[in-house]
Amino acid sequence: MSEKEIVSPESTVSYEGLFEPKELFRIIQKWLKENHHDFVEKEAFEKAIDNKRFVKYSLESFKKINDYAKFIIKLKITLSNLEDVVVEHENQKLPMCKGKVSVSLTGILESDYENRWETKPVYFFLRTVFNKFIFKTEMSYLKNRLKGEINGLKFEIKSFLNLYKF
Repeated sequence: MSEKEIVSPESTVSYEGLFEPKELFRIIQKWLKENHHDFVEKEAFEKAIDNKRFVKYSLESFKKINDYAKFIIKLKITLSNLEDVVVEHENQKLPMCKGKVSVSLTGILESDYENRWETKPVYFFLRTVFNKFIFKTEMSYLKNRLKGEINGLKFEIKSFLNLYKF
């Protein structure tokens, strides 16, 4: 069985104001593709009450680093109190949404994801010894790299949401 270690506990980016939800999703997917992450949509939920909508969207991205380790980034995007508005900016009418956005990111480092070291008890023991003494620096490097990717995605989301403060 593979080992999953939470490297970056859940951190949240919140924003309240004007934005475009489709553009937010596009920015996130673009960043994941540019950084060679494959992603799977886990949940998509939308509920409308009166003129306001609630959207919950979660996805999981994977990036194989080598034959032994891979990165997993879990994203939970919650859009609440969404309502469509028309904003006039520089003599142009722009359709946008007004509401609250919350994006939660969790970074997980999964080792031995192909279960190669689980077939025999001797292999399991050797894996434990190797992780403890030999792969210690490499695992530390991979953890820091995953934290850097999480911070890069958070920065991209924050930058996008700050564009709409006008």
